[in-house]
Amino acid sequence: MREILQQLIFEGSVKETVKVGSFTFEIKTIDSEKHYSALSNSAVGDMFARTFGLQLEVVGRALVSVNGIIFESEKEALDFAYKLDKNIIYKLHEKYEELDKKVQEKFNEKVVEEIKNS
Repeated sequence: MREILQQLIFEGSVKETVKVGSFTFEIKTIDSEKHYSALSNSAVGDMFARTFGLQLEVVGRALVSVNGIIFESEKEALDFAYKLDKNIIYKLHEKYEELDKKVQEKFNEKVVEEIKNS
Protein backbone atom coordinates (compact mmCIF):
# COMPACT_ATOMS: atom_id res chain seq x y z
CA MET A 1 0.00 0.00 0.00
CA ARG A 2 2.77 2.47 0.90
CA GLU A 3 4.42 1.91 -2.49
CA ILE A 4 1.23 3.04 -4.23
CA LEU A 5 1.15 6.22 -2.14
CA GLN A 6 4.82 6.95 -2.93
CA GLN A 7 4.15 6.37 -6.63
CA LEU A 8 1.28 8.86 -6.51
CA ILE A 9 3.45 11.50 -4.81
CA PHE A 10 6.19 11.16 -7.43
CA GLU A 11 3.79 10.85 -10.40
CA GLY A 12 4.24 14.52 -11.30
CA SER A 13 7.92 14.79 -10.44
CA VAL A 14 9.88 15.45 -13.62
CA LYS A 15 13.38 16.87 -14.16
CA GLU A 16 14.73 18.88 -17.06
CA THR A 17 18.02 20.52 -18.00
CA VAL A 18 17.99 24.23 -18.85
CA LYS A 19 20.87 26.11 -20.50
CA VAL A 20 21.24 29.77 -19.56
CA GLY A 21 24.34 31.25 -21.13
CA SER A 22 27.27 28.98 -20.28
CA PHE A 23 25.46 27.47 -17.28
CA THR A 24 23.43 24.29 -17.13
CA PHE A 25 20.65 24.19 -14.55
CA GLU A 26 18.69 21.10 -13.61
CA ILE A 27 15.19 21.83 -12.37
CA LYS A 28 12.35 19.60 -11.25
CA THR A 29 8.66 20.06 -10.69
CA ILE A 30 7.74 20.71 -7.07
CA ASP A 31 5.06 19.06 -4.96
CA SER A 32 2.02 20.78 -3.43
CA GLU A 33 3.69 21.33 -0.06
CA LYS A 34 6.61 23.17 -1.65
CA HIS A 35 4.28 25.14 -3.92
CA TYR A 36 2.19 26.19 -0.91
CA SER A 37 5.37 27.31 0.90
CA ALA A 38 6.39 29.31 -2.17
CA LEU A 39 2.98 31.00 -2.24
CA SER A 40 3.06 31.73 1.49
CA ASN A 41 6.57 33.20 1.38
CA SER A 42 5.70 35.45 -1.56
CA ALA A 43 2.48 36.93 -0.15
CA VAL A 44 4.04 40.29 0.78
CA GLY A 45 4.11 43.59 -1.10
CA ASP A 46 2.29 44.79 -4.17
CA MET A 47 1.27 42.61 -7.10
CA PHE A 48 4.65 42.93 -8.86
CA ALA A 49 6.61 42.02 -5.73
CA ARG A 50 4.35 39.03 -5.07
CA THR A 51 4.61 37.84 -8.67
CA PHE A 52 8.39 38.01 -8.74
CA GLY A 53 8.56 36.63 -5.21
CA LEU A 54 6.53 33.59 -6.27
CA GLN A 55 8.75 33.04 -9.32
CA LEU A 56 11.84 33.29 -7.13
CA GLU A 57 10.46 30.93 -4.49
CA VAL A 58 9.35 28.36 -7.08
CA VAL A 59 12.70 28.43 -8.89
CA GLY A 60 14.57 28.10 -5.60
CA ARG A 61 12.57 25.03 -4.67
CA ALA A 62 12.81 23.55 -8.18
CA LEU A 63 16.61 23.89 -8.49
CA VAL A 64 18.44 20.57 -8.35
CA SER A 65 21.91 21.52 -9.62
CA VAL A 66 24.01 24.02 -11.55
CA ASN A 67 26.79 22.77 -13.84
CA GLY A 68 26.61 19.39 -12.11
CA ILE A 69 26.93 20.82 -8.60
CA ILE A 70 23.99 19.36 -6.68
CA PHE A 71 22.40 21.44 -3.95
CA GLU A 72 22.60 19.71 -0.58
CA SER A 73 19.31 21.15 0.66
CA GLU A 74 16.32 23.18 -0.39
CA LYS A 75 17.60 26.03 1.78
CA GLU A 76 20.92 26.05 -0.08
CA ALA A 77 19.09 26.15 -3.44
CA LEU A 78 16.78 28.95 -2.24
CA ASP A 79 19.69 31.00 -0.89
CA PHE A 80 21.44 30.59 -4.24
CA ALA A 81 18.30 31.58 -6.19
CA TYR A 82 17.95 34.75 -4.13
CA LYS A 83 21.40 35.83 -5.34
CA LEU A 84 20.72 35.25 -9.05
CA ASP A 85 20.02 38.03 -11.52
CA LYS A 86 16.29 38.58 -12.03
CA ASN A 87 16.59 37.75 -15.75
CA ILE A 88 17.95 34.31 -14.92
CA ILE A 89 15.04 33.80 -12.51
CA TYR A 90 12.60 34.83 -15.27
CA LYS A 91 14.17 32.36 -17.72
CA LEU A 92 14.25 29.48 -15.22
CA HIS A 93 10.67 30.15 -14.16
CA GLU A 94 9.56 30.22 -17.79
CA LYS A 95 11.17 26.80 -18.30
CA TYR A 96 9.62 25.56 -15.05
CA GLU A 97 6.16 26.60 -16.28
CA GLU A 98 6.75 24.73 -19.56
CA LEU A 99 7.83 21.63 -17.63
CA ASP A 100 4.81 21.86 -15.31
CA LYS A 101 2.51 22.23 -18.33
CA LYS A 102 4.00 19.06 -19.87
CA VAL A 103 3.28 17.17 -16.65
CA GLN A 104 -0.31 18.48 -16.62
CA GLU A 105 -0.85 17.47 -20.24
CA LYS A 106 0.60 14.01 -19.61
CA PHE A 107 -1.63 13.58 -16.56
CA ASN A 108 -4.72 14.78 -18.47
CA GLU A 109 -3.97 12.32 -21.30
CA LYS A 110 -3.66 9.53 -18.76
CA VAL A 111 -7.02 10.42 -17.18
CA VAL A 112 -8.75 10.59 -20.57
CA GLU A 113 -7.25 7.20 -21.50
CA GLU A 114 -8.44 5.68 -18.20
CA ILE A 115 -11.96 7.05 -18.81
CA LYS A 116 -12.00 5.56 -22.32
CA ASN A 117 -10.88 2.18 -20.98
CA SER A 118 -13.42 2.05 -18.15
